[in-house]
Amino acid sequence: MNIDILVERFGKKELVGTIDTLPGIGEGFTYSRQWLDAPDPKPLSLSLPLGEGRFDARRTRPYFDGLLPEGNPRAAYARAFRVSTGAYVKILANLAWECIGAVEVRGESERPAARYDRFDSEELARAVSETQSVSIWTDDQTRLSLAGAQPKLGLYRAADGSWRKPVGGAPSTHILKPAHARFASTVVNETICTKAASELGLRTPAVEVLDLDTSVICIERFDRSFDEECSMLDGLAVPRRLHQEDFCQALGIVPEQKYESGGEGHLNRMMQLIRGYSARPIDDLQQLWSAVVFDFVIGNFDAHLKNFALMRDASWNTLRFAPLYDLVSTACYESLSTELPFAIGGKRRSDDIDARHFAAEARSLLLPEGWAMLRVEEISRLAPAAVERAGSDLESAGVASAAEVASSIAASMQGRIARLLG
Repeated sequence: MNIDILVERFGKKELVGTIDTLPGIGEGFTYSRQWLDAPDPKPLSLSLPLGEGRFDARRTRPYFDGLLPEGNPRAAYARAFRVSTGAYVKILANLAWECIGAVEVRGESERPAARYDRFDSEELARAVSETQSVSIWTDDQTRLSLAGAQPKLGLYRAADGSWRKPVGGAPSTHILKPAHARFASTVVNETICTKAASELGLRTPAVEVLDLDTSVICIERFDRSFDEECSMLDGLAVPRRLHQEDFCQALGIVPEQKYESGGEGHLNRMMQLIRGYSARPIDDLQQLWSAVVFDFVIGNFDAHLKNFALMRDASWNTLRFAPLYDLVSTACYESLSTELPFAIGGKRRSDDIDARHFAAEARSLLLPEGWAMLRVEEISRLAPAAVERAGSDLESAGVASAAEVASSIAASMQGRIARLLG
C-alpha cells in the first residue's frame, strides 16, 4: 500500500514524499525527488531530515501517527473504516484529506472535488451532536484528521458569519469542540483560560463559546491564513494552509509517550529545538517558559508534548513556536491527575512544586534566572484577575455559567500561587 503525502507551500500543493508498506518490513517514508530538487526544500518534520533514503517504520510512525486522533475518536474512525486502531497508515489513507498544518494525504480512494457546501443552523447542531455522541463527524464528502483525544470537527466560517461544510479536502477555518462528556464546563473553562493567557501576553487563537443545543468552543485555526492572493472557491476565499508539527512529532516521539515518565527532559528538549530552529529563539523561549508557568498556575496538568507545536509561514522559510491551545484548568476536576506531564525542578507532583523548583528549572534550561522568576511572579500575581475578567466578559456576552467557572478556576489556583509567591 502506497500513499502520497502532499503539502501546501506558497499556496500550491506539492508532492513531498510517499509512505509505502513492504511485506515483512513495515511502513516507511521517502522524500520525493520533486521536493528534494525544489528551491530551498525544508523537512516535513524536524524528526525526518531531508535525504534520499527511506525512513524505517520506527522513524516514520511518530510524525504520521501524530496526525491522527487518539482515544475514542481514533477507535470510532477505525470502526468506520473497518481497520484496527493500530493501522495508522490505513486510517490516514481514509481520513486525512485535510490535516492539522499543511499536509494532505492521498490514498487510493476517490474523493469529490473540493467545494464548500452551505451548512444551516440545524445541520450544524446535528453535526455537533453526532461528534459529541459517537466521537466523530465524517462522511464520504468530508474527511478531516484532527489530532487529540477529544472529539472535534472542522468547518469553514464565511465573512458574514455563516458556516460551510468543507468537501473533498477544502480547508476549514475553525475547529469546534463540544463539551466533554464527563465535564460539562470544559468549553467555558478552556475559553476563559485561553482569553486569560492572551491578556498575559501569550500567543493564543481567537476563541468563543457557541450555544448549539450544547456548549461548544469555537477556535479560529491559526494554521490557516488569508491574503490578497488567496484563490476563490464557491465565491469564498480559500485560506492558506500553514505547516505545523507538535513537539512529539518534532522530537520523533510516538503519541503514547507524550507524558514524561522518568527523566526524559521533555521541557529541555523543547527548548533545544527552539534554540536550534526558531527564527526568533529568544522570543519563542520566553513564550514557552511563560506557557509552562501559566499552565502550572491555572492547574493545566495535561499540557503534554502534543499540546505545544512549531509552525512555519506560508513559504516554509520561517519556523516559530506556535500559539497555545488546549488550555484547560484540569485542577478544577477532582477526579483528574494533579501530576505534571513533565518535571519542574525534578518534581512532577504539583503539590511538591514551589518557586525554588522553578528557579532550579530555569537554571537547568540556561534561561536568565532573574527574568524567568520575574515572569513567574508576574503571571502568579496577574492570572487570578485575568481569569475573573475573562469570566465576567463571557457572562456579559450571555454565557450564563462563566462567572461561576472563573471563580472555580481562581479558587483552585490559590495554593499554587501561594507557593510561588511565598
